[in-house]
Amino acid sequence: MGGHAITVKSGGKLEGTPSGGTVNYAPTITTQSLPGGTAGTAYHHTLEATGDTPITWSVTGGALPDGLTLNENTGEISGTPATANTYNFTVTATNSSGSDSEAFTIAVTPTPTYTVTYAPGANGTGAQQTDTKTQGAALTLAGALFTREGYAQTGWATADGGAKAYDLFGSYTADAPITLYPVWAKGLAITAWPADQYVMAGERATFTVEAVGEGLTYQWYIDRGEGWQAIPGATDASYTTGAVDAACGGFRYRCEVRDAHGGALTSEAATLYVTEAVTLPMTGDTGRPGLSAALLAVCGAALCALGRRRMRA
Repeated sequence: MGGHAITVKSGGKLEGTPSGGTVNYAPTITTQSLPGGTAGTAYHHTLEATGDTPITWSVTGGALPDGLTLNENTGEISGTPATANTYNFTVTATNSSGSDSEAFTIAVTPTPTYTVTYAPGANGTGAQQTDTKTQGAALTLAGALFTREGYAQTGWATADGGAKAYDLFGSYTADAPITLYPVWAKGLAITAWPADQYVMAGERATFTVEAVGEGLTYQWYIDRGEGWQAIPGATDASYTTGAVDAACGGFRYRCEVRDAHGGALTSEAATLYVTEAVTLPMTGDTGRPGLSAALLAVCGAALCALGRRRMRA
């Protein structure tokens, strides 16, 4: 070779031991094939070549899958393929001594999907339904789909009668099919309405509501003849008034009951009846007419109360 330079072209082979000169090697692409990809899933693979560096890379025929790019300095193909298809293209590696080209194919398959099945279970009423989850993406689960008398659906379990694994409208992220069953909680119901109260002036009256359900809260309301208004602080199952007078007679009371799942029920209204206190004569015949009148007043109030209770019953 003396002081001369020789170039080994792509695919060429130099035998022997050169001396006194320079040997330049053009690129030879050594990657034989490329793996396939999945639409919507990240992809990366690096092409390899022998030869003097630096080597630059380019697509000289066809096109890469939508969403993928070729790094001209490293030969890495990367990105997220957008569309399922078979893509054919040619890549060329170039350096100062020459270039080499190779044809490749990348087959992009559709994004996998998984079936989420909603089943009513042994106690639920309603038709089984399904949903589709895409691989790599979270699925927002359905809300309450089924009914059961006296109960409310509060979530989803992976076994019929099992513990809650997902909330209603919760997020399912696993890339796998699944069957979900309703989780039941005792439904909200008022089991006893507040009863009318009959008290003497100066006494207190207590109204009580009975209900069943999860996480119950209470709010009492009063109607003084001007519409219903919430009673501040009256947030227990029972509400006791302050000392009443005749002006409180006819006031109505009712209670709104809520549960932990957003259910709400309002009781029937109960009425407060107030009887004025009567002072009875203690001695003497002259007091008998007053005594008779007082006894009639008390008995009349009691009979009225009894009549109203029977009417409600």
